[in-house]
Amino acid sequence: MRKFYLYTIIFLFIFIPTVYISFWYFVMWKTKNFITNVVANATDKEFQVIYDIAGFPSSLTFYILNPKFANEELTVSMDELMIKNRLLDKSLYVYIPSNRVTIQKNALYDTRRDDNIICNMHDKNYLVIKLNTLPFLSKLSISDINMIRYEDHGLQCDISSRGIQQSIVTEIDNNKSNYVQLNIQHKSDENIKLWLDFYTYRFKGVTNPENCFNIDVRLGLESIKNSASTNINFNIDRFLFYSNNFSISASGRITNYNIVTGFFREEVNVEISNYTKLIQSLVEQEKNFDSFNELMLSLSEKTANDNIQFTIRHEKNGLSFIGKLSFDDFIKRLSNLSANESNH
Repeated sequence: MRKFYLYTIIFLFIFIPTVYISFWYFVMWKTKNFITNVVANATDKEFQVIYDIAGFPSSLTFYILNPKFANEELTVSMDELMIKNRLLDKSLYVYIPSNRVTIQKNALYDTRRDDNIICNMHDKNYLVIKLNTLPFLSKLSISDINMIRYEDHGLQCDISSRGIQQSIVTEIDNNKSNYVQLNIQHKSDENIKLWLDFYTYRFKGVTNPENCFNIDVRLGLESIKNSASTNINFNIDRFLFYSNNFSISASGRITNYNIVTGFFREEVNVEISNYTKLIQSLVEQEKNFDSFNELMLSLSEKTANDNIQFTIRHEKNGLSFIGKLSFDDFIKRLSNLSANESNH
């Protein structure tokens, strides 16, 4: 009897670790295939995915070597991506070990080959992707994604354009982080609700550090499909854009926006302080300032000193309005002003 117990204990000491090790390698292999397929769908460049057994027994670590993500306009490249996943956790954590990203304009899109952006990032910056299922059980579908969040603890981007060098940086406050977060809720195959959170404590230029701004945005979007049309709901919990010279704030809702007819209910309220400073920051040619100023004043429903207020709404006559101007009139006048600005 004692031998039986002894053999049983020895068997369990051998069997359980063997099963766990086999399970760990199985999960690693399936997760590696999932990551490889996701990256392959995002880029047509050659890359290699390798795993690191140092994560055993509680986590998985993968390295994507020489990834390049490109479209017709831009190519984003880096030395490698590191992806971590805790065993039986639905989240993937993405890091850039070199803390360096290069963004290059493609020559076919733009002949100015010297235009590029090089970003140096903080060690703590990362991207997390939370799935609805475990990664090794997930399929290549948007319905698998529950949340995407990028945390920024500081970065500096050096921009080269037309022979001009510029730099911009992000900063944080009290060890908090800047972030962009997208939550995806699938109510049904034809009903998707998105929430976008975007917060930047300070974004400034290195050469002109006095010119800085911060952003705090929370925007909800819900797509509702039926046999007749597609409607969209917007819910702006907050939109705050503060700079040293001006600010923009917005709040409100737009419900049942019909993509075909343009009809919607409810409204969004917008306030701009020191709007002339906003125009100066947007207009390159000083002689066009008066034209843009006239446009802003013509849509404003309430003007006090250098501050304006207006609403975005749809009225019973079937027309959509931005302040006092109909949407079509506003777009037409803005297009003409933008064309005049780019021709100079």
